Amino acid sequence: MVSVKDGSRRLPVQARSQARVERILAAATAIVERDGVDAATTRAIAGGADVPVATLYQFFADRDAVLDAVLQRELDALDEHVATVSQTAKAGAATASLSAFVDFAFEVHRAYYRSHPAFARLWFGGRRTPPVEAAVRHRGRRLAAGWHTVMVEAGLIRPDADPLVAELGIELGDRIFECAYRRDPEVEDAVFTEGKRAVTAYLEQHSPNPRS
Repeated sequence: MVSVKDGSRRLPVQARSQARVERILAAATAIVERDGVDAATTRAIAGGADVPVATLYQFFADRDAVLDAVLQRELDALDEHVATVSQTAKAGAATASLSAFVDFAFEVHRAYYRSHPAFARLWFGGRRTPPVEAAVRHRGRRLAAGWHTVMVEAGLIRPDADPLVAELGIELGDRIFECAYRRDPEVEDAVFTEGKRAVTAYLEQHSPNPRS
């Protein structure tokens, strides 16, 4: 599980308090999805959750703490999504070639972002608080370690390939996602097509039979 220290003032213990926190997080998610990150003020979030602003501050230091908690949940859910799909992919066509694996890696994330637009807006919309940065770095390293193992076992990269190779591949992928989501929607597919080609070309330099 990725850990985002969200600046909570106190943890909800009673069922009533837990329900209020759930409403606060749900309201923040809905506002970001509908109106964007800037619209998610503490007053708007409290209004959407039907709680007084003072109640929000009982559990969260400020609106950044609320949004960090939303990201925490989404990161955990994304990890579960990727892990579930990856188990199926290992025995399927996703590991038939490097290009197929890169395509899988991109598309499994694109599918999640499409179904969770608030998460995409938060992640790629410039939220770079220290807790979020630390959580994203941790997730990237852990994901890279797992996918490095998958690629080695599938014979896609050499057994002696440095694990750093997978980390850099994921870093490249993250930059491509950022580029795609900053551009107009009509060029998104083109950005991902070129991005997949670039990541595949990099990884192929570490395959058992690299292209000259």
